[in-house]
Amino acid sequence: MFVTVSIFLVFNRHVQVFLTKEDYVGFSGDLELDDIRRRLSVKDPEIERIRSCHRNDMENIPAFLAVGLLYVITNPREDLVSLHFRIFTLSRIVHTIAYLLPLPQPSRFLGFLIGTLSIVSMAVQTLISGKL
Repeated sequence: MFVTVSIFLVFNRHVQVFLTKEDYVGFSGDLELDDIRRRLSVKDPEIERIRSCHRNDMENIPAFLAVGLLYVITNPREDLVSLHFRIFTLSRIVHTIAYLLPLPQPSRFLGFLIGTLSIVSMAVQTLISGKL
């Protein structure tokens, strides 16, 4: 998630594409108001790809953190916890790389699916343990 935000910020500054009028005024002070309005109406496809990747992270990572915390509270075996956490982390890395490069499908889908299955596995084991 931190990596996608960093890429987004660097790419924004490099191509001079911003989301708000204030950013154009602050970072590109030599632009006329009409030019700023025109730029605000145009969406850069690379910026949108990075934003979409970040939004996807913001949808999946909090769910993992919540389910992972509940899973750890049930006191499962350490090797299973480590396996689930590593699988999820690796799948998100694959998903992010596949999103940003972009790699052909089903690479991004597989990264998403494997991470989701890791979350589902932890949730099911948490419910079956009956310790909550």
